[in-house]
Amino acid sequence: WPGQEALPHAALPRAALERTQIHFADGDHEDHRSLRAAAPRGRFEAEEIAPGIIYHPRGSTMELPDGRTVFFAGGAKSVDRRWRQEGRTWFREELLLRKHLPDRLPHADVVISHTVPDKFGIDKFADFVWIDPRLDTSPDVSQATLDAVLKECAPGLWLAGHFHRRMDGNYGGTEYHVLDMLSGGACRPEGLPSTFWLSGGPGVRRDMPGWALPGGAFIPQVEKNSLYACADMSALPPALFRLFDKRRRMYRTRTVRETKGIVLREADSFLKTLCRFRWRPEAAMGDRIKDEA
Repeated sequence: WPGQEALPHAALPRAALERTQIHFADGDHEDHRSLRAAAPRGRFEAEEIAPGIIYHPRGSTMELPDGRTVFFAGGAKSVDRRWRQEGRTWFREELLLRKHLPDRLPHADVVISHTVPDKFGIDKFADFVWIDPRLDTSPDVSQATLDAVLKECAPGLWLAGHFHRRMDGNYGGTEYHVLDMLSGGACRPEGLPSTFWLSGGPGVRRDMPGWALPGGAFIPQVEKNSLYACADMSALPPALFRLFDKRRRMYRTRTVRETKGIVLREADSFLKTLCRFRWRPEAAMGDRIKDEA
């Protein structure tokens, strides 16, 4: 978004930028006009749009250091386009069409997209208690296009976003991971211990899915279809339980194998709530301290 949003250079330390590259594919909420100016349709080559920031247009490929090939297929439909202004905050070019991709698609070890193929059977609104009637819930042609990518590229790994919640699965030999949305403000290191959100934190093995909390506390999962699905409510630290209890819209409850658990609706909302407070790691998510900053 030229002129509207600061590039990562404004937020990341120079030392980090000197040894880091940011590679990205487009989604729906992009300034597609500026992206097409940088990489016109039909030019399936990556474009460094700023130092260390590389845009991979639809249909481009990249070889990883380990020899694997990555295929990029961005694009998706904005369900909130009725709130947006065409040509300024919404562009018809957001949809991924078959004509945006090469006539012949290569085999790829990894596909990075924004939305997912229809074949994965993922419902964007599955966890919504109430759906705003202004949202566009009609089918997204981008997903049908990605069905062709899935068939022709036959990747072993597929990474996507768009749905604002973490989902993991396997379809026909393709392992897929849909990543949750994390806004930049939710990642302030002084406001959130990052190991809280991920399994595999310090001293926690990857084969023990659940929430790794500061101080060595760990909340195991009772359902294994996602990294944060259905954590056992009885294992929550009291202060965290109270936080959930005050903000019931952020989660729903589910009983799995006679264990009552919580399933977050959207990671971003919960992280933003946590970031209003500064948590003492030694208290293992105990007493909270107001973050005056």
